[in-house]
Amino acid sequence: IEDLKKLLEESKIERQHKEECEAIRKLIAAQPPRSETQKMITELEKEIAALDAENTAGSRLLELRKKHLKVPVSSITPMVPILVDELQNTIEEEQKSLVEEMRLATEELKNGIEDASGGSDAMAVD
Repeated sequence: IEDLKKLLEESKIERQHKEECEAIRKLIAAQPPRSETQKMITELEKEIAALDAENTAGSRLLELRKKHLKVPVSSITPMVPILVDELQNTIEEEQKSLVEEMRLATEELKNGIEDASGGSDAMAVD
């Protein structure tokens, strides 16, 4: 009986190992062949190399454009404070003009109201 128990236990372990091996075999079978995977890797490496080359070319172009813009920007930079001052002066003048126009319009309105009320008072007194 002891021998049969050992044999049964060994059979259970062997069966469990076979089931595990079968599960692993199914996982492996679901994957593409090594040659196909290697081909995909090679294609991706080529694509990466092409993107690296494109990136390098873009970086060089960017540096070239920076160099070309450096001179115009450096010549414009001293003019910025002058332009800002002129713009501020223009804005201040416009504001003063608007304030003056509003003051005049208010006075005209006030005078018009006084004239209208003055005329009605004169008639009421007569």
